[in-house]
Amino acid sequence: MKYTDELATSTSTATTETACTGSPYSPLTNGRLVKVEVAFAGTAATSLLEGGYVKLSCPLWGVDMYVPFAGHGLRTVPVGAAVEIASKECDLPLKTGVPVTIVILHKVTPVTPIMHIYGDIVA
Repeated sequence: MKYTDELATSTSTATTETACTGSPYSPLTNGRLVKVEVAFAGTAATSLLEGGYVKLSCPLWGVDMYVPFAGHGLRTVPVGAAVEIASKECDLPLKTGVPVTIVILHKVTPVTPIMHIYGDIVA
């Protein structure tokens, strides 16, 4: 069975690694994380979002997984609230009771960002 789960969200404006809301993520089933998507947008017509990354860590993996994102610069009224997605395929084990820590880092201080981190999981 393959399903998508929301791993975390973030409205952080920090330029240092900051825990996402919902972190650590607790897997619903044993399985494999096969893809991570970061959907990002601004919550205002004047939102600013530049590059950064989302980092996922789990004791089962041995190394951290990074999903870099480029951002979209300054949003203006005609552009509206378009959502952009950064994604990365992977093949990482998940086990119930073994948490996944998720942090975000912005390279430039953002203005009114919102990020949703989703994972495709094969159980």
